[in-house]
Amino acid sequence: MNNDEKILKALETLQAGQTRLEKTVETLQADMSDVKQGQTGLEKRLTAKIDNVDMKVEAFNHKLDTTAEAIKGEIKETIEREAKATSDAFTDTFEKLDKQEKLEKRMQRVEKRLDLPQL
Repeated sequence: MNNDEKILKALETLQAGQTRLEKTVETLQADMSDVKQGQTGLEKRLTAKIDNVDMKVEAFNHKLDTTAEAIKGEIKETIEREAKATSDAFTDTFEKLDKQEKLEKRMQRVEKRLDLPQL
Protein backbone atom coordinates (compact mmCIF):
# COMPACT_ATOMS: atom_id res chain seq x y z
CA MET A 1 0.00 0.00 0.00
CA ASN A 2 1.51 3.23 -1.07
CA ASN A 3 1.22 6.59 0.64
CA ASP A 4 -1.66 7.76 -1.51
CA GLU A 5 -3.68 4.70 -0.63
CA LYS A 6 -2.85 5.15 3.04
CA ILE A 7 -3.95 8.77 2.92
CA LEU A 8 -7.18 7.82 1.12
CA LYS A 9 -7.83 5.08 3.69
CA ALA A 10 -7.22 7.55 6.55
CA LEU A 11 -9.50 10.10 4.88
CA GLU A 12 -12.22 7.47 4.48
CA THR A 13 -11.86 6.53 8.15
CA LEU A 14 -11.98 10.18 9.17
CA GLN A 15 -15.01 10.72 6.91
CA ALA A 16 -16.79 7.73 8.50
CA GLY A 17 -15.93 9.05 11.96
CA GLN A 18 -17.15 12.51 10.97
CA THR A 19 -20.43 11.02 9.71
CA ARG A 20 -20.90 9.06 12.96
CA LEU A 21 -20.08 12.18 14.95
CA GLU A 22 -22.62 14.25 12.98
CA LYS A 23 -25.30 11.60 13.56
CA THR A 24 -24.47 11.54 17.27
CA VAL A 25 -24.72 15.35 17.44
CA GLU A 26 -28.08 15.24 15.62
CA THR A 27 -29.32 12.58 18.07
CA LEU A 28 -28.10 14.64 21.03
CA GLN A 29 -29.77 17.75 19.63
CA ALA A 30 -33.06 15.85 19.23
CA ASP A 31 -32.70 14.49 22.77
CA MET A 32 -31.95 17.98 24.05
CA SER A 33 -35.04 19.29 22.29
CA ASP A 34 -37.10 16.56 23.98
CA VAL A 35 -35.57 17.46 27.33
CA LYS A 36 -36.42 21.14 26.83
CA GLN A 37 -40.01 20.28 25.89
CA GLY A 38 -40.27 18.02 28.94
CA GLN A 39 -38.83 20.76 31.13
CA THR A 40 -41.34 23.28 29.75
CA GLY A 41 -44.21 20.87 30.41
CA LEU A 42 -42.91 20.18 33.91
CA GLU A 43 -42.60 23.91 34.64
CA LYS A 44 -46.20 24.46 33.52
CA ARG A 45 -47.47 21.60 35.71
CA LEU A 46 -45.45 22.81 38.69
CA THR A 47 -46.72 26.36 38.24
CA ALA A 48 -50.30 25.09 38.11
CA LYS A 49 -49.75 23.00 41.25
CA ILE A 50 -48.14 25.93 43.08
CA ASP A 51 -51.07 28.16 42.11
CA ASN A 52 -53.45 25.47 43.39
CA VAL A 53 -51.57 25.20 46.68
CA ASP A 54 -51.58 29.01 47.01
CA MET A 55 -55.36 29.06 46.55
CA LYS A 56 -55.78 26.30 49.14
CA VAL A 57 -53.55 28.17 51.61
CA GLU A 58 -55.56 31.36 51.10
CA ALA A 59 -58.82 29.48 51.64
CA PHE A 60 -57.41 27.81 54.75
CA ASN A 61 -56.18 31.14 56.14
CA HIS A 62 -59.59 32.70 55.52
CA LYS A 63 -61.32 29.81 57.26
CA LEU A 64 -58.80 30.00 60.12
CA ASP A 65 -59.41 33.76 60.52
CA THR A 66 -63.18 33.25 60.45
CA THR A 67 -62.97 30.45 63.01
CA ALA A 68 -60.66 32.49 65.23
CA GLU A 69 -63.08 35.43 65.14
CA ALA A 70 -66.00 33.13 66.00
CA ILE A 71 -64.06 31.64 68.93
CA LYS A 72 -63.09 35.12 70.16
CA GLY A 73 -66.76 36.13 70.01
CA GLU A 74 -67.83 33.05 71.97
CA ILE A 75 -65.10 33.63 74.57
CA LYS A 76 -66.14 37.29 74.93
CA GLU A 77 -69.80 36.30 75.36
CA THR A 78 -68.86 33.67 77.94
CA ILE A 79 -66.71 36.14 79.88
CA GLU A 80 -69.47 38.76 79.82
CA ARG A 81 -72.06 36.18 80.94
CA GLU A 82 -69.81 34.93 83.75
CA ALA A 83 -68.96 38.49 84.80
CA LYS A 84 -72.67 39.36 84.98
CA ALA A 85 -73.40 36.18 86.96
CA THR A 86 -70.55 37.00 89.37
CA SER A 87 -71.70 40.60 89.66
CA ASP A 88 -75.27 39.47 90.33
CA ALA A 89 -74.00 37.02 92.96
CA PHE A 90 -72.00 39.78 94.69
CA THR A 91 -74.99 42.09 94.53
CA ASP A 92 -77.20 39.42 96.13
CA THR A 93 -74.57 38.78 98.80
CA PHE A 94 -74.21 42.48 99.60
CA GLU A 95 -77.98 42.88 99.77
CA LYS A 96 -78.20 39.92 102.19
CA LEU A 97 -75.38 41.36 104.29
CA ASP A 98 -77.12 44.73 104.33
CA LYS A 99 -80.39 43.10 105.44
CA GLN A 100 -78.54 41.09 108.07
CA GLU A 101 -76.86 44.26 109.37
CA LYS A 102 -80.22 46.05 109.53
CA LEU A 103 -81.74 43.06 111.35
CA GLU A 104 -78.87 43.01 113.85
CA LYS A 105 -79.31 46.75 114.54
CA ARG A 106 -83.06 46.23 114.92
CA MET A 107 -82.43 43.33 117.33
CA GLN A 108 -80.09 45.53 119.32
CA ARG A 109 -82.76 48.27 119.53
CA VAL A 110 -85.42 45.74 120.57
CA GLU A 111 -83.11 44.19 123.16
CA LYS A 112 -82.28 47.62 124.49
CA ARG A 113 -85.95 48.57 124.70
CA LEU A 114 -86.81 45.34 126.44
CA ASP A 115 -83.73 45.64 128.57
CA LEU A 116 -82.45 42.19 127.56
CA PRO A 117 -78.83 41.20 127.98
CA GLN A 118 -76.79 41.32 124.81
CA LEU A 119 -75.46 38.08 123.40
